[in-house]
Amino acid sequence: MSTRQASQLMKRDENEEIEIGQQTSATFHQADVFLSLDSAAVATFDSEVERFVDLLFGDPFRTPTGAEHAMFLAFAGSLRSADLSRQVGAVVVSQAGEVIATGANDVPRYGGGLYWPGSDDQRDHIRGNDSNKVEIEKIVQDILQKAQDRPTPPSRSELEKALRASRLRDLTEFGRAVHAEMEALLCCARSGVNPRGGVLYCTTFPCHNCAKHIIAAGIEKVFYVEPYPKSLAAELHGDAIAVVQMIENRVCFLPFTGIAARRYFDLFSLQVSSGRPMRRKDRSGVRKAPWDRKTAIPRVPMTAESYIEREMVANLTIRDTIRKGKANETRKKQRIRR
Repeated sequence: MSTRQASQLMKRDENEEIEIGQQTSATFHQADVFLSLDSAAVATFDSEVERFVDLLFGDPFRTPTGAEHAMFLAFAGSLRSADLSRQVGAVVVSQAGEVIATGANDVPRYGGGLYWPGSDDQRDHIRGNDSNKVEIEKIVQDILQKAQDRPTPPSRSELEKALRASRLRDLTEFGRAVHAEMEALLCCARSGVNPRGGVLYCTTFPCHNCAKHIIAAGIEKVFYVEPYPKSLAAELHGDAIAVVQMIENRVCFLPFTGIAARRYFDLFSLQVSSGRPMRRKDRSGVRKAPWDRKTAIPRVPMTAESYIEREMVANLTIRDTIRKGKANETRKKQRIRR
């Protein structure tokens, strides 16, 4: 397979149109671990795989890296969001490696910060609609009305179809929510800490509106997990940012690598895990507990059925459906001949 064919296959699998097709863009961020195969990371790839396997087999002495801890806090922060579209979280880490700010995407309140549940809560789910979508719909209807006022108006249905398929649907400027990355930077301002030279960890690739504030704040690097195809950050700010590569005098937007936040408790917690509890001391309570790869067993139990078994069932179902379809087609042809 050529590089071009591989690229085409990956592009197709991002969002395949058929119902049973691949949807990697919707599932990538649900992985258990993120690894890099670029030239800079090849040297440590084997050790990163070994570390992940050790964690799966309950090594109690493997602890989170600074990056994994920051991304976990970003995901934890996202859970406080009541946004109608998505939950996004972000944290800012100083040059010294300390978490100095957190943020989530939600509606701002008087006095600074975001709304919390309570009698004064005025978030979108309380109001009952997404203000951004409401305003976009108003624009669509306004264009349709103006088009109908022309001497030879186009077909309203065709024009409406074109508008709804256009990039007009990608506008975000009418939303009431402060984006997570902006809120994290505003948190720095409210607290009087300087984010310059720091690193921002966010659950989703920043939009172009957030990107310009990230640049202006003096952030050095951005790590993200979930892609955001609507973002025009690279196109609008190619002079100041670099995506998926390290370039001097650029804010580098890089894919996060390490244990995924969704597995943080399962693999790092001694007690709060869906698997068996772990100990770091032996029964004496003095010495370090032994752990050996040769005798280790998986810490977290597997599901009753593996994905391979589920795929086998799906393949058999598809095969039977195709056979039935061919059989029906053959019977129809036989009836026609008679």
